[in-house]
Amino acid sequence: MEKKNTNLQFQFMYAISMIMVVAGHCLGGGIFFEESVLVQFATTYFVFSSGFFYKKEDEDNVLKAIIKKTKKLVVPLYIWTILYGLFVNYLCVYGFTINSQFTDGRFTLYNIILGPILTGHEFALNCPSWFVMPLYTTFIVNLLLSKLLSKVKWNVIVLEVLYLFFAIFMLWVKWDSVWCLPIQRMAIFLSVYGMARVYKEYIYGKIENTVYVYIALLVLQALLLCINGGHMAIAFVSSGIYERPYVSFIQMFIAIFFVVVLSKDVQQIMKNSRILKLISKHTYGIMMHQLLAFFCFNTLLFFLSKNNLFEGFDVNAFKSNVYYQFTFNGNRFMLMVYLLLGIFIPIIIDLVIYNINKMVKKSLYFKIIKFGG
Repeated sequence: MEKKNTNLQFQFMYAISMIMVVAGHCLGGGIFFEESVLVQFATTYFVFSSGFFYKKEDEDNVLKAIIKKTKKLVVPLYIWTILYGLFVNYLCVYGFTINSQFTDGRFTLYNIILGPILTGHEFALNCPSWFVMPLYTTFIVNLLLSKLLSKVKWNVIVLEVLYLFFAIFMLWVKWDSVWCLPIQRMAIFLSVYGMARVYKEYIYGKIENTVYVYIALLVLQALLLCINGGHMAIAFVSSGIYERPYVSFIQMFIAIFFVVVLSKDVQQIMKNSRILKLISKHTYGIMMHQLLAFFCFNTLLFFLSKNNLFEGFDVNAFKSNVYYQFTFNGNRFMLMVYLLLGIFIPIIIDLVIYNINKMVKKSLYFKIIKFGG
């Protein structure tokens, strides 16, 4: 996903969120604890950054903004859903069952059309792409409500209060429906998206000494962990009921602001980092293809294990679990390999597709010019 914004702090926050998301899918990636607070809330950092980059001028032409966002998010989602659906069902011929790890995994219209909306886990390998639809609906709902309340004083704060009440209600109420999960996801995303707008409007640029902020946030998080019995995550992969959802939200926002401040310091220290800038430009591809990167690496290990190079490689787990990582006698270094591949193979895929599109467009352009001449 290309970012044309020049705010390095939040470009780096995109990059940090992607590193933590991929790490969360490979047992911490060898550099984080899997149950770390920062890793558990990784997706929300991405949403917060998106909210920070919300463009108020989109309210001048709502339809144009929605069409643009549809082309950017939804169209590629459905293209990749079809391709992944064909791929994982083809793998069944070779004894793989990953297509049915989370759902029935069949290549049906229901899974292709409604799957990305209801769960995003329809074909397993593309399950990290579940974030696309709640992010898309969050953008639309926020855009419409912002347009509606544009004349209201402190409308950004008013919207955030509404989003928070809606999100807490959705995590507190019991609702047995297939639509519960996508609405819960959207509600949580709205609260984060709105908080980013509040931060940009009233807080951004006013924090000078970050040391005291780090200490305060860490102490608060520790206290809340004690209050909440050690529980620290809001589940995005399944709907759930929370006894104290307001505590979970406070924990989430503390983690978000910790990463916001961290991004500020990273920007000052590593402002010329090409790697972080590269990661920030390809967030969509990383979310979409990270498990494919794991699968490719596992496939290589599978063939090497036949020659006794990687004894202990679990073939059954490889064929049935998209999150299987081979640690080679518990060596966490292997997890760092998964982390790096989960980030950079999707970037390579993005760059290849970008250059193919560029060549095709250029070829068509010259054909049109030649035909017109």
